[in-house]
Amino acid sequence: HRSSCIQPTGNEPSGIQPSDNQSAGNHPSDNQPSDNQPSNDQSMDNRRIGDPLSATTRTTPSPKNPVVLVHGIWNTAGIFSALKSHLEQAGWQVYALSMSPNNGDAPLESLAEQVKNFVNDCLGPYQPFDMVGFSMGGLVSRYYAQRLGGLARLHRFVTLSAPHQGTVLGAFSHRYGVRQMKPGSDFLR
Repeated sequence: HRSSCIQPTGNEPSGIQPSDNQSAGNHPSDNQPSDNQPSNDQSMDNRRIGDPLSATTRTTPSPKNPVVLVHGIWNTAGIFSALKSHLEQAGWQVYALSMSPNNGDAPLESLAEQVKNFVNDCLGPYQPFDMVGFSMGGLVSRYYAQRLGGLARLHRFVTLSAPHQGTVLGAFSHRYGVRQMKPGSDFLR
């Protein structure tokens, strides 16, 4: 499942929700070189969230980077409607995706690939951004940051109610993605 960054009409059950003045192909960073392009000589793929980074490995965050919102299990982008509205009123460009399937059937790695594709589709390959992950979306976002190259672009990363140490729900579910959230799972190590 691949998302594209298109302004929804409001009738879609899931999808992408860029701010009102943004749609595919007209983001300010499209087709423009960026001073914030990642350096080819320094890889941060193996760094962990929270590791101190020097000024040589990361640029200073701009006060209003675009914000990407990643929902939790059984949710869609719609769960962020109030937060999205508040952030947009405060001047942020906000993007929210609806991952599919959202019920725990899919491996969390495949959901992280959806996040990666969404970010690249909406923001291009180099635009720095901030990310908020809720619940399972926090784990998916962390995987994107740590294993799929997102850390090189993330300036701020916030998780809300993310089961970083696991959840007992994972021990009782037959769904693969939920089992990955079991305390001590290979995914969480």
